[in-house]
Amino acid sequence: MIISIKNKITKKLVIILSTYFGIGFLPVAPGTFASITTIPLLFLLKDLHFFLKLSAILITILIGTIVSEYAQDIFEKDDPREVVIDEVAGMLASCLFLPFRWKYIALAFFFFRLLDILKPFPIKNLEKIRGGIGIMMDDIISGIISYLLVLILIILFWKQDLKELYSFLL
Repeated sequence: MIISIKNKITKKLVIILSTYFGIGFLPVAPGTFASITTIPLLFLLKDLHFFLKLSAILITILIGTIVSEYAQDIFEKDDPREVVIDEVAGMLASCLFLPFRWKYIALAFFFFRLLDILKPFPIKNLEKIRGGIGIMMDDIISGIISYLLVLILIILFWKQDLKELYSFLL
């Protein structure tokens, strides 16, 4: 890392954000729990205009990339398991532009966790990118692919929800 964290307040802030308020310290499945605890955030953001939702995702990605970069130095390892802000960004990418219905959130969560755990091509290759960008990128792409899979299911099985799906653009 080019810049070290010497300020204790900054270090604590990096730990709080990168671990999504401590969820990354859970002994079992911290990524899954971080994904689940993103759902209340999705609920809070669900009625926002498209550009505010997009801004929320982009801000999460930007902050996540920065704190993940610093967190590698704090935890003294590449892609520390404690860092789960990437799961938050991935869940936002997979769900935020879907109608807020439990069946869609559940499907997006399932696809996102499956892709994040199995890491099929090209997701696996993104892990080779070093630093905060590498930590974030595989989850963001997993989230986008999950969104697209749920969108395909909506088109195939729940066409009546398509109007609601794009009503946020109005």
